[in-house]
Amino acid sequence: MNRTVTMIALLQATVITWGTLYVGAMMKFQETNPRFHPGWLPVFVREAGFVLLAIPVVWVAATLCAARSHVSSWFGIGLLAVGILSVPFAIKEYLELGTMVAFRSSLF
Repeated sequence: MNRTVTMIALLQATVITWGTLYVGAMMKFQETNPRFHPGWLPVFVREAGFVLLAIPVVWVAATLCAARSHVSSWFGIGLLAVGILSVPFAIKEYLELGTMVAFRSSLF
């Protein structure tokens, strides 16, 4: 189980890193547009997105503690499922955020 958790956490960290870089690149691409006024979320992701790397660390700690303690096995399976399902959700959110930043000013 430790290897599985480690691989999922590595995938989560990779998605967070590349997603933050993608949103930052899309904002840099639009900075030359005088009508560009990003919302607070893209600015937060660009400026402090790497702080989100704490999420996989907390998830790994919670999952490993649940696996080693005498809690219900459903709790550990639930934590594992949350970690797995968070990857496609994060990819979708980063892509939507970056696309919104890239094309927002041309729509309004």
